[in-house]
This record gives sequence, structure tokens and C-alpha cells, in this order.
Amino acid sequence: MEQRIRDVVASIRAIKHFIAGMSQQDFMVDRKTQSAVERELMIISEACSKIRASQDRASGTVEQRMESRYPDWHLVSGMGNRLRHEYGRVDLDTIWNTVSVTSDLDDLERALTEELQRLE
Repeated sequence: MEQRIRDVVASIRAIKHFIAGMSQQDFMVDRKTQSAVERELMIISEACSKIRASQDRASGTVEQRMESRYPDWHLVSGMGNRLRHEYGRVDLDTIWNTVSVTSDLDDLERALTEELQRLE
């Protein structure tokens, strides 16, 4: 489980690197960056799905702890399903807002970093 958490944190950092210095207009016309960001979002989604299923008998489920740190935790896995199965209907504005405008990635990174520290 710790490796999956590290994978999510690495993907978040990769996304931040990919879009550093970009405007929304730049992102909208840069298919390579769009694809890279979408790939990292799929990794995040899949890893979070696996983390959600993990159990820690001593102190409750990881999911319970993550829900308290990151209230939208349950939505993360659904994002990957949409990217994989509804790829033709992916809204680039929504992706841009998720990775650059909102604090979603920062909040998720912080919550998972806290969980990783608890596990170590």
C-alpha cells in the first residue's frame, strides 16, 4: 500500500511539472501535455482505488482516515473510469480546473503524505 501512495504522490508531482508555466489556452492546444496529464490522473485513480480497499486492522481502514482528511476521496477512483471509458467525452476544462485551478491535487497530496507518514 505504501508504494501505491508513493505512486499517487509521484503522479501529482508529475502533473504539476507538466503544467508548470502553462496557461489554460496552452493546455487546450497541447495534446501531448493533455495525454500526459490524463495518464497520470488514471494512475492516481487506479492507485487510490487499490488504497481504498486496503485494511489496517490496528487503526481502522485507510478509507476512513482518508475520508476525514480528504472528503472527496471517494470521487478519485471514478475519475479514472471516466477517462478510460468515456474518453471521447472528456472535458478538458474540467481536467484543467482539477489540476491547476482548484486545490484538489494539493489537498490529495497532503492527505496521502500524512497517511504515508503514519504508516512509516
